[in-house]
Amino acid sequence: RRVIKTMIEQASKESAIKGIKIQASGRLGGAEMSRIEWAAKGTLPLHTLRADIDFARATAYTTYGTIGVKVWLYKGNVFEDKK
Repeated sequence: RRVIKTMIEQASKESAIKGIKIQASGRLGGAEMSRIEWAAKGTLPLHTLRADIDFARATAYTTYGTIGVKVWLYKGNVFEDKK
């Protein structure tokens, strides 16, 4: 959870993004049961079609098992030029 929060703060300082969400799932901290931890900052309109949202996911292979990480970045709205 601490890593997720520090990455959100670092990403929001460095670039001009309007919203970010990070989700990690799996056997976090070597726990016996898997769980999902997530944190978000700003706005993230997932149902808006013209929203410019970048999505990425990755898998980390640890000795306890796999941990999945998903990231959503909201950069603003995309408007089409009228001709």
